[in-house]
Amino acid sequence: MRPSDATRAWQNIAAVKLWNEQGLTVLRGHPVVRCGLLCAFALAASLSGVPGASGQSRRALDADEYTALIRQYRSGAFQTATAVLARWPPERLRDVIRRVAPPTDVDATHAKAAIMLHSDVAILLAALDQRLSEQHVDAARKWLRGLSGTAAATFKDQWHAYAAWPSLVRHDLRQATLAVRQGIAAFPRSTDLQVMQGVLRELAARSETSDFRGDWRAERAGDQDQSDRRITRIESGLAAATVAYQRALDLDPSSISARLRLGWVLAINNSHNRARAHLELVVGVAASAEQRYLSHLILGGLAEQDGQPGRALEAYRAAHAVHPRAQTAHIAFMRAAQVAGDAELARRLFAEYAAAVPWIEDPWWAFSMGLDSDLAVRLRADASQR
Repeated sequence: MRPSDATRAWQNIAAVKLWNEQGLTVLRGHPVVRCGLLCAFALAASLSGVPGASGQSRRALDADEYTALIRQYRSGAFQTATAVLARWPPERLRDVIRRVAPPTDVDATHAKAAIMLHSDVAILLAALDQRLSEQHVDAARKWLRGLSGTAAATFKDQWHAYAAWPSLVRHDLRQATLAVRQGIAAFPRSTDLQVMQGVLRELAARSETSDFRGDWRAERAGDQDQSDRRITRIESGLAAATVAYQRALDLDPSSISARLRLGWVLAINNSHNRARAHLELVVGVAASAEQRYLSHLILGGLAEQDGQPGRALEAYRAAHAVHPRAQTAHIAFMRAAQVAGDAELARRLFAEYAAAVPWIEDPWWAFSMGLDSDLAVRLRADASQR
């Protein structure tokens, strides 16, 4: 799609809005931590550590608290458990992981909760402390090895796609690729891993350009041969992403995540009719509000590119209706109203924007990074079953 200049600002910065005034890393648009940043710090400060404890008693308390955090995550208190464990220093984490080895007869849901707790902390810390983030990924893998049986296979399959998220947050496509390859080696027919394979191809192509209209030649600069090679890399990357998303759909035709990303990559690679068909299907069947929002948003961009201001206005209106406090849809809707000649609507939307309404964590931000909120929801649901 071709977002407005204001909405495209997201695509041109080097990272997601990972920092706020307090300096705590938070992945905006990703439901790892729903409470505010000060809330997360307060939880961590009040719940982690026991002053005065040392030696063997300190280690025993650590083991007890660690087990309690896993149980807390399993109960559905994802934010609290994640915020607390994120405050643990590396040596404390290393010691408790070494001593609280996952038993062979561990309850499967308890193990899944431990895996997801460490994974969410890894994502939370990814851009702040890479070494500690990787330590949490290693801890998650240790728990993962304790899961066995066909009942655990789906969770392990999905988790391997989730394991690439910390690398995506850091914009480290090389490390993310290694993680996905490792997963595909174990689960070659995984829909989620095929989607992630497509994401990596797509992100590599998009890193070559800031233009999302599909008019790569408009960005020619300098040596023509070099420019031609860049254009070839972009088009080849997007074609490879298309193949991966289609393969995911072939494996699971009901995968809304795969269909949404397929529609998106077709939209930015000049296959508008095919893109529209997939996106309209997502609008009709998606149970997730985020997926409906994203589909409407991309459909609005397609209509803009095709010179259909009325159709663009209605698509952005639909996206805005799903998430009225999402900035991307609000700005796109405001611009579309102005282009369509609805001055009154444009003025009202501008007034709302100027009033600085409390914006939500826009699903577009996470989607632009290649993150799939539906995958996180599925994994957390599996890790919190009673």
